Amino acid sequence: MFLKLMFLSDKKVKGDAVTVAMLKLILSGCFRVAQLILLILAVTLIIWVIVVCLQSRSIELISTTTTAIIWAFIAFMFACLFRLISLEVANSQDRNYLFGLFTSTMAFISVILALIAIMKVGL
Repeated sequence: MFLKLMFLSDKKVKGDAVTVAMLKLILSGCFRVAQLILLILAVTLIIWVIVVCLQSRSIELISTTTTAIIWAFIAFMFACLFRLISLEVANSQDRNYLFGLFTSTMAFISVILALIAIMKVGL
């Protein structure tokens, strides 16, 4: 079956179903990776707070642990948001919406990579 699809003749190809499916796959993958990174960050921050609270009895760490808990909550909220976006992309049938979302997502990733390159050169 796979070989049959690979060597399909030009006359039998109609529409853009494969292109739209590939865009869905790439977009869903990007948002799932972002979700996974944010979930790992949230769990790491919560574990860090627990370890710090168990090892130290100091009142001075209250602001640091509170800040870490707030950042963990924000990371968890964004992870849930990226999960919903991924599901929305997977269920979307509007190809213009998918092309627009793909373009804006790739532009955002390019900006982040450019900022990382600029910061690396500056150090």
